[in-house]
Amino acid sequence: MKKGDDIPGEGQDLRRRAEERLNGGVNATGQPLTLEESQRLLHELQVHQLELEMQNEELHRTRSELETALSRYMDRYDFAPVGYVTLGPDGTIRTANLTGADLLGVERSRLIDRRLGQFISPESRPVFADFLAKVFTSEAKETCEVVLRKKGHHPLIMQIEAVLSESGQECLAAIIDVTEHKELEQRLLQAQKMETIGLFAGGVAHDFNNLLTAISGYGQILQEHVPADNEMLRESVEQVLKAAGRAAELTSSLLAFSRKQAIRLEPVIVDTIIDNAGKLIRRVIGEDIEFSVVFSCKELVVMADAGQIEQVLMNLATNARDAMPEGGRLSISTKDVMVKEGSESLYVLPTPGRYALISVADTGTGIEKESLERIFEPFYTTKEVGKGTGLGLSIAHGVTKQHGGSVQVSSEPGKGTTFNIYLPLIVGNAVRSESKIARPLAGGTETILFAEDEELVRVFTKRILEMAGYQVIVAENGEEAVARFKEHGDISLVLSDVVMPRKTGKAMIGEIKRIKPGIKAIFITGYDPDIIHDKGMHEEGVEFIRKPFRKSDLLRKIREVLDRD
Repeated sequence: MKKGDDIPGEGQDLRRRAEERLNGGVNATGQPLTLEESQRLLHELQVHQLELEMQNEELHRTRSELETALSRYMDRYDFAPVGYVTLGPDGTIRTANLTGADLLGVERSRLIDRRLGQFISPESRPVFADFLAKVFTSEAKETCEVVLRKKGHHPLIMQIEAVLSESGQECLAAIIDVTEHKELEQRLLQAQKMETIGLFAGGVAHDFNNLLTAISGYGQILQEHVPADNEMLRESVEQVLKAAGRAAELTSSLLAFSRKQAIRLEPVIVDTIIDNAGKLIRRVIGEDIEFSVVFSCKELVVMADAGQIEQVLMNLATNARDAMPEGGRLSISTKDVMVKEGSESLYVLPTPGRYALISVADTGTGIEKESLERIFEPFYTTKEVGKGTGLGLSIAHGVTKQHGGSVQVSSEPGKGTTFNIYLPLIVGNAVRSESKIARPLAGGTETILFAEDEELVRVFTKRILEMAGYQVIVAENGEEAVARFKEHGDISLVLSDVVMPRKTGKAMIGEIKRIKPGIKAIFITGYDPDIIHDKGMHEEGVEFIRKPFRKSDLLRKIREVLDRD
């Protein structure tokens, strides 16, 4: 067979008729061919032959291109990031690409003629069955999400989209692994929830600090005037002040949780933190709980805010006490551990390296598995109403994370609970606390303008300032403060809250400084001064004092600012 014989069509017919006439020696009318006619027919035959060869080459080239395109399509089909399958009405897999087989965890050759439902978890099978029924009764695209159980892997969340084929005998389905997407979605929702809770917690802590300022302040005044022979009254006032101090620590933790208070990191020895916290823990847990501490043989130095870590330990100890109503054992131990590269994710740590491990273990009732998964969520608690805020463990989680560490929990019902706190170790010497000699309090006769919108704080502060000899002019908001300042030209110092109605502390002091440049000022705030500075509140000649403040701290700060050149 000649090249081109496999090409049908008009070209083949023309060549055949020309060959017949040439071979028969006659023309179209049956007359013998002349030489000229024979040459013309031969020429036509050669032209047709050339055209057929060109068509044949074009056909082979087109066929080759189609085969290449098909091969590329199959490669893209097989290795697409989406699994593709065709399903019969009963869910039988008729075709599948390699990605689909990989998602299902079975070789493609062993996948065909098996039902997709058998790879889906039992709880998701009713969802899949309803989905398949809709696909075969509707021309619209249908979508569902199911949980896939893949051998040797954690369950995966799969999104299936399918549409009925033109024949109506099968549907074309795309399978997408959305597990990571769902996890990221949950993290985003959790982050948004934490941000909202943080804003709420910060607002509550700010308002609570105003109350604590008055409670603690009036308690200090009472303490100074309690008769020496009234031991019961003196002890009662001391307990009120201790409770106010604990509440102040809680609000401090809430502000740190809401990122409205900066943590103050410095090199500290872990054992020293535990030793200081242990003194309070022994009082909190009661005599029916045996408390022990086992320190590491090494000196573990970490960059930490000692007060925040102490608060974390107190929160854990309080939870342990509540888990042991009939008594038990509570122990705290420390250890130097190495977290190897690649295993940091197991401990939810940012980097591998050496960490100080603080373990807080109790012999209490333990925690159910369902609760363990939510144990660090804000406001989640298993305690009775009125016996817990649900903030203790979320604060512990937030504080350790801010320190570059983490807190992990292990527990079984009836077998107690262990919290493991990881803090990154550093090489260096810890800061040693130095004893400070308290300077005697000194009052004065200067005039102070005091601006505060919270009445409890305003009345209490005015009283202690007047008791110290100062002349006090009060204002309930920033606008009134500016007006009062204009009325009295002999004001030596402005004492003001930061957040006030009508005119903020910053706007108020700015206007007063235009009236009297160089006026001395002190801001009272429930937020951390570093946070205030970040918001543009730093002004030359302006000092800060934190709520709730002690009477002595306020009077010393005022005298310090007034005596400054």
